[in-house]
Amino acid sequence: MRGGDPDLNDPSNQSDVYNYLHGLTRIGNIIDPCYFTIGSVNGGVNCAEVNPYLWFSGDPVANVGWINNSEGDLRNIISSGRFTLEANKPIDIWVGYIVGQGTSALNSVTVTRNYVQNAQTYFNNNFTNGTVSDVDDFSIVTEYNLSQNYPNPFNPSTKISWQSPVAGHQTLKVYDVLGNEVATLVNEFRNAGSYEIEFNASTLSSGIYFYRLSDGSFIQTKKMILIK
Repeated sequence: MRGGDPDLNDPSNQSDVYNYLHGLTRIGNIIDPCYFTIGSVNGGVNCAEVNPYLWFSGDPVANVGWINNSEGDLRNIISSGRFTLEANKPIDIWVGYIVGQGTSALNSVTVTRNYVQNAQTYFNNNFTNGTVSDVDDFSIVTEYNLSQNYPNPFNPSTKISWQSPVAGHQTLKVYDVLGNEVATLVNEFRNAGSYEIEFNASTLSSGIYFYRLSDGSFIQTKKMILIK
């Protein structure tokens, strides 16, 4: 950020770049989302639960989570992360940069998300032999969905997956047929995306149980059967 906090200025050497790519300030300090001067944590999210290494991880359209609220000359450094490479073996790495312009700054985010989905569809239709890794679920998830656990019936473990199109505080709890809470699998702020968790019911008795996902105004419950 030019002209602002010197700890956030352009990198001047390899060490500065390294720190930025690891979610730190230019000089290697950890950001506190609760007191960051160019951002705020909105939508009822507990700022102490926000991952400080993922800057501005919230959803600006929904105004939930850690949001950049500053204007000016801002720049970003993008890293693709680590690749698993073998010596003397070539590999193709596909990278796409997508931008969209809407009727406003926030609408441009929505437009870009749609472009991301279109780009993914184009890739799938034209490069059927290719594989995609590390796709940004934040951009392609468009609706809430709580999937049926698998396997079902199960003993003693099963997997539960769900999708959320916006960042927010999520809870995933398990109840018995009497409505008693028997397990809390998730109770934290999470970014938009796809998630999966394994539920181990080795301490529970055989029977019918219900798992409920609460994410903002979205609440959905599904039934599962434990057979021992």
